[in-house]
Amino acid sequence: MELQQKAVVLVTVVLIALAVYFVFAEQPPVEEPEDTKEAENLLFKGISLGKGEDEYVYSYREIFDGYINTYTITKKDERGIVEIENPLSVKKLYFLENDTILCIDYAGKSVCSSVKGQKELENYVSSMEVKFLNDTRIEKDKANMQLMLSRGYAIMDPEIVHEEKCDRINYQLDFSGISLQEAALFRISSSSPRIFNFTMCVDNETGQMHERTFTYEYQNAVHISSYELISFRTTAPGIEAPANVTTGAIVVLEDEREQYVKLANCYTENQGEDRDKCISVLALSLKRTDLCGLAGERKDRCLVSIVPLTKDENICSMISDEGYKDDCYIELAGAYKDESYCSSLQNQSKMDLCREAATPPPPPEPENETEDDFELDVEEFLEIVETWEDKPENDTNTTNETG
Repeated sequence: MELQQKAVVLVTVVLIALAVYFVFAEQPPVEEPEDTKEAENLLFKGISLGKGEDEYVYSYREIFDGYINTYTITKKDERGIVEIENPLSVKKLYFLENDTILCIDYAGKSVCSSVKGQKELENYVSSMEVKFLNDTRIEKDKANMQLMLSRGYAIMDPEIVHEEKCDRINYQLDFSGISLQEAALFRISSSSPRIFNFTMCVDNETGQMHERTFTYEYQNAVHISSYELISFRTTAPGIEAPANVTTGAIVVLEDEREQYVKLANCYTENQGEDRDKCISVLALSLKRTDLCGLAGERKDRCLVSIVPLTKDENICSMISDEGYKDDCYIELAGAYKDESYCSSLQNQSKMDLCREAATPPPPPEPENETEDDFELDVEEFLEIVETWEDKPENDTNTTNETG
């Protein structure tokens, strides 16, 4: 029994010694999460741009998958203007005390009309009205971001890159495990992408957000949306209602919106050569040489295709490739049946083709009229019918008498 007791005591001493060793021995340091406070401060400064400002002129550019919209927002007293410029048109919405006026310059038409009370335009007008800076909305955006950070949906990178104009931060929004209730709060639908990667560049002194870009994957394609600040001033000129307010702006806007969707879809649904081809087709249908400039490597081919439709001599000077430029002069020679355009060719091997295109077709030969060629003149036929109705009916008795 004494031996057993000694053994128990020995084991106890060893265990105590080990415990003391592990307590006092140097332990590996526990990694503390990196401090993201400074990066978060820049984030909140960026999304607070314009807070407390009642008067300003704010210009920025939005680019979605390469498609550009440029906005200029002017606020003065109780009036405001939202100007939108895209590759198709320039639009201005005047928000006045008692009216909302739309001015649109599109497809050679320039018109201003009141849109107050126009039900079909309510959503469009509302989408433009939210472009104005709004303290309540800014505070809501900040609260939502704070909530996403606290729930782990927003993940900040602590590193800050100091650039010439601003300090760049990076963060990710990951909604992979979001609940249905919070998905509704952040407007995340069941079909929405779940992961968004952001980069933002903010001036630490002024709080102006110079750039913001985010990328996400949707339907097996990577999409890129970016924002670029053009200017922000806290003074604004007086806003006067446009003169010559008539009707017709709504009809022009409807036409513009239809083509806008087609052009935007060229960017969002296509890439590379397919995108260039899509834009070229739309440029041809609208006879818009400016859209050819968006068609990438198909630009010159796009311009040549418009020449027969417009007979515009200025198009050839827009073309960079000498081969397509020669094709442009050949199209002009054919359109005007004028061989003088052939003198501008650089490739002399195309001279015969150009002269052939410039040659007027021979006059049609007169055709002998046959029964098969007979065409009924409706008015002449009716005159014949009227003469029939004027003749007296045949008298059977008279005929018998004379026969």
